Amino acid sequence: MEHKQELKAIEPRNKSKLARRMHDGHFVKFVELLPPHTVSAVKEIDKAKEMFYYGIDAINIPDGSQASARMSALSLALLIQREVGIEPVLHYVCRDRNVIGMQSDLLGAYALGVKNILAITGDPPKLGNYPDATGVFDVDSIGLVNILRWLNLGYDIAGNPFGDRTGFFVGVGANPGAINLDEELRRLDWKVKAGAEYIITQPVFSIDVFEKFLKRIEYIHIPVIAGLWPLTSLRSRVYE
Repeated sequence: MEHKQELKAIEPRNKSKLARRMHDGHFVKFVELLPPHTVSAVKEIDKAKEMFYYGIDAINIPDGSQASARMSALSLALLIQREVGIEPVLHYVCRDRNVIGMQSDLLGAYALGVKNILAITGDPPKLGNYPDATGVFDVDSIGLVNILRWLNLGYDIAGNPFGDRTGFFVGVGANPGAINLDEELRRLDWKVKAGAEYIITQPVFSIDVFEKFLKRIEYIHIPVIAGLWPLTSLRSRVYE
């Protein structure tokens, strides 16, 4: 795909409030809120208000976590942004949409004010409540980061200019405790080369494991946000 006369991308620190805080060197704090299984997001909005009161920088919103059907992550992101005023970090998975639907979703999300994206490949449908559902996976998270990078330069997925450009602040995931860490780091390297601007890790339960991970990625000069998961039950401990 050839691209000519790309629009100048928005400066990274000017993409969102979260981007500015990261690029200014602040310690940032996220809290993850799962979308509800119902049409009402009252509980999630109340929780977001509480988090905003306590100084949380952004609300992390998973998209179809564990291949389950919930209110769309984008809908909850918009509700929280409108009702609370705190920025969401919208997870966006490749499992459920082809590249046409991805472009439509992302352009619409940006038009409605959602600026922070976490690009995720997504859990296979067989892991969820609907194992016979079809997974799309036109691209994985690396390909999605590439799509976001071109949208940020004013080009659609086919390489056609659309007269403007987005300013997504693009994040990716990484697992410091991956069984095959070399493969995990190889994919992370590709994500960064594709245009990732920050990293959010899977939950960290070992400082030693996390420090070794950080040592391995010293050459990557983008912010890393460590995932923490307070264990509230035996079930969550066994799951992890």
